[in-house]
Amino acid sequence: MTDQQIENVDENETSGVTEDADLTPYEHVKERKVVIQPYDYAVRTLMDMIIDEDLLLDPDYQRKYQWDDLKASKFIESIALNIPVPVIYLAEEKDGSFSVIDGQQRLTSLFRFLKSEEIKNIFTDTDIEPLELNGLQILPEMNGANFSSLDRTLKSAVTKRPIRCIVVLNESDEALKFEVFERLNTGSASLTDQEVRNCVYRGNYNNLIKKLAFYPKFQELLALPHHVAKSMKDAELVLRFLAYRNLDANTEYSDNYSEFLNLHMDDNRELSQSRIDETEQLFKNTVDLIYEKLGPGIAFRKPKDRHNPGIGGFAHNAINGAIYESQMVAFSRVLDKANKDSLADLAFQSFQLEEYWSCLFQGTSKKTKALKRSLILTSSLQG
Repeated sequence: MTDQQIENVDENETSGVTEDADLTPYEHVKERKVVIQPYDYAVRTLMDMIIDEDLLLDPDYQRKYQWDDLKASKFIESIALNIPVPVIYLAEEKDGSFSVIDGQQRLTSLFRFLKSEEIKNIFTDTDIEPLELNGLQILPEMNGANFSSLDRTLKSAVTKRPIRCIVVLNESDEALKFEVFERLNTGSASLTDQEVRNCVYRGNYNNLIKKLAFYPKFQELLALPHHVAKSMKDAELVLRFLAYRNLDANTEYSDNYSEFLNLHMDDNRELSQSRIDETEQLFKNTVDLIYEKLGPGIAFRKPKDRHNPGIGGFAHNAINGAIYESQMVAFSRVLDKANKDSLADLAFQSFQLEEYWSCLFQGTSKKTKALKRSLILTSSLQG
């Protein structure tokens, strides 16, 4: 579930995160373009590209491998019979390699069958196993077979079969490349924005964000429902903090939340080790401070009574995205404060400020409101 789909705190409590809709269009779309190139790759060429890391088929990309053996077997049978199969969409990375936009399940199934001895080298830390064909009705003679046991004719039919691949070239606009990923995954198992970012913006920064999302105290503070956590919402919240902490009056910002996060990811794909270490420490120190001063069930949430939040408690299990963002940014800016004893009271008192309160529920993606809520809360915490 994305922030664009979340409108009202009372109606969407079960989503785990509340936020107002963000339907602001991307800037300068007329000047943007997607450049594509079609290729017909033989199956064996695609498999070799995966082994040589010219084609990235990391199981951490998108969702985990989901096809059962029967579905994978029938796809192999379709290849052998020369039955038309869907086009595979790839994206060209800056280093010239390709990553999969749409077709991960199909390529993984082929790899399980043709390259069983290479599975552990490519799919590390997963339970993906070699494929033995079963349940086939048109070519029942292939049931129970692995690739090495096929006769020469069937081996050739499978490995030489060309598959049409559409490559989104590197010169394409990054924001529109993101749209290509999103629109090719609009079915019942559509990807969330953060799952798409996980594929589009590969690099050590993306790896760091995923690592930080599992920080135990952070997970406890968020307390996201399981189905929401599975959609990488926790990783998006890490990214939100890191991106908005650097927002200032001079930052280019179109009031589009999703685009701002995309551009931030693109600008920071690969960071020096010192920056990685510094960012990790900043995040963990901020979470530790909020955990100590506010704690689970209180941090990032809307109070029942904004004028007496400490007494009235907090109305919703779901965190509020704007409160989360402003608290993370503001607390990160008072890490060096000498006396931190009053931080909880100061944070609660901020809810009484109309200027702060008005930035938390409507139009939260607007630059003016994003800047205002973090500045007001920071000023309050600084005493």
